[in-house]
Amino acid sequence: MRTNLLITVVLSIVAFSGCARQIPNKVTADEYAVYSAWATGHFVKNPPQQLYFSSRTGVFDPLADPWKSCLQKDGASESQMKQLHVLGDAQYALDFYQSSNLQIPWSYKEVDRVPDLEPGTFRLITFSRVAFTRDHSGALFAFFDACAAGECGSGGYVQGQKQGGKWIFHNLSGCVELS
Repeated sequence: MRTNLLITVVLSIVAFSGCARQIPNKVTADEYAVYSAWATGHFVKNPPQQLYFSSRTGVFDPLADPWKSCLQKDGASESQMKQLHVLGDAQYALDFYQSSNLQIPWSYKEVDRVPDLEPGTFRLITFSRVAFTRDHSGALFAFFDACAAGECGSGGYVQGQKQGGKWIFHNLSGCVELS
């Protein structure tokens, strides 16, 4: 009798742990839609002359310090934070050359490394993966915005909410700027 109870408990734990939301092993169309909407809104007032996007995602562990305390303070979803944490140090290939993936009104290039250009003459954006709410109406991700090899730039984490079919983004306080 005890053996049956133990087996039932173990099977229940295994079954329910499999229900935890996970980020797929490949960047999805929904993620590209978030990247497109964020980039369009981020550069709407001052689009860069030379815009580059990294060909791989950046690492963003929201459960590491200082991110964890900032995200908790700003009310970020624990579920979304865990989704990104599970990725660890993994980076994922991006394909911005496929025109349907990144839809922004400016020309850009996809690169594997920081362009060999004078500091301040370009912008290089690197995105983390995107963690979504179950209904895909909420998003959490990080961006890294460089304008030279280690000399200048910013970044931070962003929460997005889909309202009326459009993404509305909020760079959250405390951890928006990276040094």
